[in-house]
Formats: sequence, C-alpha cells, structure tokens
Amino acid sequence: MRVFPPIPERPQLTGLVRVVALVIWLVLSPQALGITCGAIVTADADPGGTISPSGQVEIPLGGVQFFVITANEGFLVSRVTVDGFVVGLRPGPVFNYTFLSPWSDFCSVSYHSVYAYFVRALTVTASAGPGGTISFAGVHSYYPRTDSHEFDITPDEGFITLDVLVDGVSVGAVSSYIFRDLSTDHTIEAHFLEVFPAIAPALDLILDDN
Repeated sequence: MRVFPPIPERPQLTGLVRVVALVIWLVLSPQALGITCGAIVTADADPGGTISPSGQVEIPLGGVQFFVITANEGFLVSRVTVDGFVVGLRPGPVFNYTFLSPWSDFCSVSYHSVYAYFVRALTVTASAGPGGTISFAGVHSYYPRTDSHEFDITPDEGFITLDVLVDGVSVGAVSSYIFRDLSTDHTIEAHFLEVFPAIAPALDLILDDN
C-alpha cells in the first residue's frame, strides 16, 4: 500500500506578521488611495430657488451635512425630496434639511439625492385707511389652492367701517372676509368713516342693511 506524506498544516500568522499586515492596511487605506468612504449626495433644485451646498457633496462615514433650501422672491418651497421620498411639504420660503451619513466599520459608498421644488407664490395685499385696522396688513404670500385665509376689519373708537373692497369691488361694510382656494393674486382694502358717538349705532344699522 502506497503511503502519502502528511498534508502540512497552514502556517499561523505570528504577532509580528499581524502588525505588519495592519501597517500595510493603514498605509493603503481607502482614504490614502483617494477612495471616498461615506455618502455622495447630488443636491439640485428647480428654477425658483436654490439649495446650498449644491452639486455632488461628499459626506464621510458618520458625517453630517446641512442643506439650506431658499426660495427666490415671489416663490415658495413646494416640496423637498431625498432619494425620491418627500421630507418637506410646503414648508414656506426656507427649509433646512440635515443629512446623516451612516457609520460603518468598513469602507462603503452610498449614493443619494436631495432635490428642491418651488412654486410661484400667490399674494394677498391687505390695507386699511385711517380710522381702523385690518389684520395682517401688508403683502402676504400663499400657496396656490390652499386652505382659507381670513382677514378681520376693526374700526377705531369713533369710527365705523364704511366699505371693504376686494379686488376693487365692494363687498359691503363687513367685519371679516375670507379668501378660499386661492388661484390668483388679490387685494383687500378697508375704509372707515368718522362719526359722532350718538349716530354711530344708527349708521351701523344702515350700512348693515345695505
């Protein structure tokens, strides 16, 4: 019977060899070779605003990157998506997003996207003449087709509401007005009349009847 020589055992790494291997790994690490470890995020935005930083942004493993989305004048941030998922819906003129690159014990690269969408804002310009106030006076921006927006009209003491004009058309001496389902820009103006205290209640009744 033929006898085969025994198979030699696989040599074990000595402590010195382990140290040398570790040094080689450190010298030839991905960072030393110019290899990115972490997340590469492509940040971009529609016309109507900006995202900062933009372009390809490298984030190291376990790193954090802040993105600032800002609408241009006359626009609002419509929505912000990360990898196609909405993370911000109608947040207003400015939205901040924090991107966290997951930590890993090994070099890994992941690719992501942050995209900002904008929409032209609709405006309501509210003003009041002498003798009273209108809530939220000034120019206000709103999203199209959003919920109702109410304005309150309040005369000062010794005055009554004479008339309220919406887009230049009289809606009467109302104490409030609601814009619903905005689809275009609007204006609202409140006008007041100074009266003597004795006749103010009577004039209120007359104006209300009209």
